[in-house]
Amino acid sequence: MLPGSSARLNSVFVTGIPPGEYIADVSIAYGGLRPASAKVSFTVTSSDASTLTISGGGKVPPFAVDPALAELNYPPGATAARAFVIENKSPEVMQVQGRVLPLVYDEHGELVEEGIEEDSSSCAGWIELRPQQVTLSPGGKQVVRALISIPRDATGSRYANITFTGVPAGTADAQDKPSWAGETGSILFLTIGKNHVRQADLGTLQVFDSGGM
Repeated sequence: MLPGSSARLNSVFVTGIPPGEYIADVSIAYGGLRPASAKVSFTVTSSDASTLTISGGGKVPPFAVDPALAELNYPPGATAARAFVIENKSPEVMQVQGRVLPLVYDEHGELVEEGIEEDSSSCAGWIELRPQQVTLSPGGKQVVRALISIPRDATGSRYANITFTGVPAGTADAQDKPSWAGETGSILFLTIGKNHVRQADLGTLQVFDSGGM
């Protein structure tokens, strides 16, 4: 999808869903480090002809986080900081909430952000966002700093997924059902120590169609 473009998305529910209020989780892959994501509220109603009409619409809100990838190198025991700039490119006032999560991908290569536990490769528990929540006027920018407290006995490389979720400021208190919500963020790679030796390089990866085999 090109910037500023619109798309009509259609979904078919084979078994049907009962009438009620729902939230659609939309993810659009466009070649970046993470897909453009949005949550859109919609309503399902039942007509006399036993058909379902879905009403509602939304947009992927244009707010950005810079940098999208942060690579850091610090010694054990250090306290480090990395600044991230959040820019609201929409015509609406937005409230943006930050979270720090372990960096985990599923079998389809998608970032996992729910129901995950921190493991030995994660540095998410070492990071605090300040401020964690900001309000941005249209076209406004805000610096959010990630403060990283590295344990003295830490070694090797660690990773974290820094995620920001934005909603219209007027519905920020109703996080369970905003009119829309968008998500973006940054991936953080942290190397601890100095004298690391590169063990391997990943060359060009080519994928071929096996013909169903």
